Amino acid sequence: MNAANLHLVLNHLPVFGLAFAMIWFLVGIIMKSQALKQAALLTMVAVALGTLPAYFSGEGAEEILEDSYVHNHDAIHEHEEAAVFGLTLALLAGAGAAVAWWMNRQNKWAWTNYLTLGLMALALASMIRIGHLGGAIRHPEISGAPEAQGVLDQPEERDDD
Repeated sequence: MNAANLHLVLNHLPVFGLAFAMIWFLVGIIMKSQALKQAALLTMVAVALGTLPAYFSGEGAEEILEDSYVHNHDAIHEHEEAAVFGLTLALLAGAGAAVAWWMNRQNKWAWTNYLTLGLMALALASMIRIGHLGGAIRHPEISGAPEAQGVLDQPEERDDD
């Protein structure tokens, strides 16, 4: 497994982990389930820590792409810039989750739940954008990039024999 493979495997954790933790947490708030909220908050802390290897594996993936025919510096740069912002949001959401977990155990500061939920939503939106930008590096057809137009405009060849 090379660095690009590793990055592709790891980068799904922040997106799906955040979505899972956020939904789980929201259900816990609605159902007033302390156990569900606590589990979701701990999951969010783990997901936030899991964004670190996903982020840092990107550099090795970039080096591999630099040597390939698919090198699209602008798309890689945009993905990388978004990833810095997304990592920051995920770590803030993880820190918020840790504080909310502690406050929930003390039965204090219920507003930390809503602040954490907001941070989780922002981080999730950012992760979805990062994933889209990452996909556009290898799949210009999803971004509507001019270089994809030639591929998209040509009809598929069919073998009807």
